[in-house]
Amino acid sequence: MRNRIWSSALVVLTVAGGVTVLPAVTGAPTDSLVTAQDRAPEGSGPILGTPTSPSLSEPLRDLPPSGPAAVTVETSPRRNPLASETDGGARGTWNRQETPLDPLINIGRELSAARSPELGLSFEGIGNPVACSGCTPPDTNGDVGPNHYVQMVNATKVQIWDKAGTSLVGPFDLGSLWSTGVCTGNRGDPIALYDPLADRWLLTQFAEPNHMCFAVSLTGDATGSYWLYQFDVSEFPDYFKIGVWPDGYYMSANESTYTAYVFDRAAMLSGAAANYQKFDGETNFLLPSDVDGPTPPPAGTPNHFYTFKDNSFHGGADRIEVHDFHVDWGTPANTTFDLVASLPVAPFTYTACGFFNLECLRQPGTAQRVDQVGEWPMWRWPYRNFGTHESMVGTFAVGGGAGDVGSAVRWFELRSVGGAAWTLHQEGTHDLADGLDRWMSSIAMDRAGNIALGYSASSSSSAPSIRYATRRAGDPLGTLGSEIVMQAGLGSQTSSNRWGDYSAMTVDPSDDCTFWFTTEYYAATSGSTWSSRIGNFVEPSCATAQAPVAVDAAFEVAEDAGAGTTIGTVSASDANMDPLTFAITSGNVGGAFSIDASSGELVVQGPLDFATTPSYLLAILVSDGGLADIANVTIDILAVNEAPQAEDGTFAVPESASAGEVVGRMVATDPDGDAVTYSIDSGNTGGAFAIDSATGDIAVAGPLDFESTPSFELAVTVSDGPLSDTATATINVVDVFEIPAVARFEDVPSDNTFFADVEWLAWAGITVGCNPPTNDEFCPGGSVTRAQMAAFIVRALGLTEGADADLYTDDNASVFEADINKLGTSGITKSCNPPTADQYCPSDTVTRAQMAAFLHRAEDEINIIRLAASLEPLGN
Repeated sequence: MRNRIWSSALVVLTVAGGVTVLPAVTGAPTDSLVTAQDRAPEGSGPILGTPTSPSLSEPLRDLPPSGPAAVTVETSPRRNPLASETDGGARGTWNRQETPLDPLINIGRELSAARSPELGLSFEGIGNPVACSGCTPPDTNGDVGPNHYVQMVNATKVQIWDKAGTSLVGPFDLGSLWSTGVCTGNRGDPIALYDPLADRWLLTQFAEPNHMCFAVSLTGDATGSYWLYQFDVSEFPDYFKIGVWPDGYYMSANESTYTAYVFDRAAMLSGAAANYQKFDGETNFLLPSDVDGPTPPPAGTPNHFYTFKDNSFHGGADRIEVHDFHVDWGTPANTTFDLVASLPVAPFTYTACGFFNLECLRQPGTAQRVDQVGEWPMWRWPYRNFGTHESMVGTFAVGGGAGDVGSAVRWFELRSVGGAAWTLHQEGTHDLADGLDRWMSSIAMDRAGNIALGYSASSSSSAPSIRYATRRAGDPLGTLGSEIVMQAGLGSQTSSNRWGDYSAMTVDPSDDCTFWFTTEYYAATSGSTWSSRIGNFVEPSCATAQAPVAVDAAFEVAEDAGAGTTIGTVSASDANMDPLTFAITSGNVGGAFSIDASSGELVVQGPLDFATTPSYLLAILVSDGGLADIANVTIDILAVNEAPQAEDGTFAVPESASAGEVVGRMVATDPDGDAVTYSIDSGNTGGAFAIDSATGDIAVAGPLDFESTPSFELAVTVSDGPLSDTATATINVVDVFEIPAVARFEDVPSDNTFFADVEWLAWAGITVGCNPPTNDEFCPGGSVTRAQMAAFIVRALGLTEGADADLYTDDNASVFEADINKLGTSGITKSCNPPTADQYCPSDTVTRAQMAAFLHRAEDEINIIRLAASLEPLGN
């Protein structure tokens, strides 16, 4: 159950046969999540809570049987946190025309040859109507301890089984543990966690108006007594998620912004008064890391929160972000929450149906669609310390799949070796191209490094089912094995779009190998009578062996290195001290490298060329004969003795340009980054040009004359010392008008103020005279008709199109008709009688205002001429 940023209320209708619960919105959106620019500064001090003392519950095993499902439960729809934005927060995710296939899907399909283990134990979990009458979604989750499996669903039912599937306690209302206060309300969003570092159980739910309810077991017996805490957290902590860490119970929530909390775990384990610290202002939902396995993180290690970001929605690249929450309980001012890693991932499509479009995934036999919850990371964010390295695995739903709607599951693993920065070790997108959409995933990793991914799958012809797939530690990176159906879907949900909102994949602490998964399904089509299933499975090799650990590495080698040159050695270790073998499985383009199978030594095998392949990413399979791991090895090729690369250039310069005037710059690059020099080798007739040896600037050095040399072809050599390249600089000399000594027109003598202007007009071919056929006069005192002006502009711009267009009815007898049609075709003239626009008025004189319009419309053509002459184009 989700966002409570806006107020909602329950409408309780009394009907025949009972009570129906419906949501009723009572307020408009008032807040939206802050933008990146408005977020709280990274590392700023935390918000502090108020210390809270606990009460003690009776043993769960002594609770009376559960009564009928409560009806006063939260059933408000999942709220759009960006509804106040102009586009409702869509930011390009709604109304997509085309969604590309996720780039990792084909890779996963081609390489997923491994066999996932068959289902072991499987039994029914809590379901409606016992759980919460008619509420959705169930928020199904659970965890496994040494002796028990504990499941929680909305709102808020708890049931405890032994590990053979025999029910021991419940289902009962979590709120029944409290005798007073808001935590008695059974509001929902439950999380059940086993704390492997203390052998304790943690059961949680939220409460209204702004509270968190924690029940912490006194011992490892899940059926025993619990310390009960009721924290006022100042805002409603919607969709909260919890992670176990040595120095705290860490929590994320969806409030007026996305928030990160830490609660005092040490105090809560001992039943002492406890407090919390909090940061807000994040722009996508976060998940706290949750310890799996017996080995804690290194002392003093901060908790790691993660989220994912989409380039088109959040800005930047598609990426995984990791924040470190470092708490100081003694001096809270020293507590920090900082972004420590932003790791690019393969491109993905953010959500399958659009941001907070809950009507998304199809089911058979009903028009009701269900929510993908593709906006946020999916529960959990498991952390495991292998000693030689640390790993965290995560998952979220994306678009770009091959199913009905295109929902697929992206998953990934991050690694840190020796406390170094987190890196992306592998990623994949799970989609079998079988027409099914997959979503509502949860992921975990066992002690041998095997990964299990559980999820729901459906289509318009296949009811939502429960499925899983695994990756053995030695499988190719980014791939999963065959898909196993844990529970076939037997019906569809017909009255609500809420599905999930989360599921839970966990690892049994007894053997640290057995995976347990729980989520919902329908035993028969109904409005909201959902069921849940609990199942387990184990990768057989986990029980007897541990996978070797291969260490990612980066090397450099010069491109002239000969065959047999040693590059470096891939490091790996094996807890069982088994002998290891090394093999290159991908990325070895052209067979450039080989690896010693027993030592892991990499050597050059084939020719290297920086220009062709500047870098290689090799996948090195390290195997102990049964289990295996993959090392990502980057080999950067260093350029050696690469010649500079020069580009040809074309320039224009007026013949009147003076010495020193720069014509243009030659462009050259050197693969080695060496400095280059420029020189003119040939084509420089009369020494007309000079080139700056350092910059490549070409400047006028001697007089230019269009009549004698209208163009130059300069051969320019670019050298880095031992090697060089040659480019051609084509320089076109632009003809410049020179005032003649003898007048062309008798009525414009050389002492006339406009002599030079008139002579240029004749030189350019724009006028031939005013008294054909003699044309020895210009008529300088005469006015210009619109027809004559058409001829002037057509000749000046060289317009050729539309001579026979016959655009106007009043120019048919004019000798300028062809010029007028060309002018109209170009759009430089419109007409003289809008809106009919069928006359040109060729005999009318041109006003200065009309001339301004003609020239403005001719702007593009004038700029083309100016650019050809290497002049700046006219401004607007």
